Amino acid sequence: MNSNTGKEHRLTAKDLINIGIFVSIYLVTYAIVSIIVGLTAIGVLVCTSIASLFTGTIYMLMAVKVRKRGVFFIAGMATALLTLSSGNIFGIVGAVIAAIVSECIANRNHYGNISDLVLAFVATNVISFVSYMLPMYGATQDYIATVMVRWNLSQEIIDTYVKYLNWRTFGITVVVSIVTALIGAVIGIKILNKHFRKAGLIK
Repeated sequence: MNSNTGKEHRLTAKDLINIGIFVSIYLVTYAIVSIIVGLTAIGVLVCTSIASLFTGTIYMLMAVKVRKRGVFFIAGMATALLTLSSGNIFGIVGAVIAAIVSECIANRNHYGNISDLVLAFVATNVISFVSYMLPMYGATQDYIATVMVRWNLSQEIIDTYVKYLNWRTFGITVVVSIVTALIGAVIGIKILNKHFRKAGLIK
């Protein structure tokens, strides 16, 4: 992909609509994967990581389709707003930080470098994952049980989940989130090059 020119490209109404559509598809995909994977205790811990295997294509298509400054930031902020319903202040702050960091990475070459886009996707996933899950590892069991009940999980899953809440597991899940986000983004790029470019959906 060639870099954009040095001129500043502002987002148009059409661009914002496209971002909105992609973000909606991303959220629906994430929700479906999370519901399916989250049926087990281990699944709850890695549902975000597994989801990134599928959402990588969505993010890459969004970034390549629009290719203007602000794509990752707007998408990230939209996710941060939805995180408000969780009541997880660390997750909310992390989502905002992820939006800023990923935007800085993606815009280093004006959305013209595929490697930057891949790294930006990895960054937004990992930062969001760490900030959202980290409080759980340092919380009391009563708090964890309360949150799990809010997620409508059975007592058996809650008890099993608590057993896995240790720093070794946290480190493993962070590594898994990095790997799956990277794989998801690379798969997305391959799909873009093989199908969407041929179909003329992206340049």
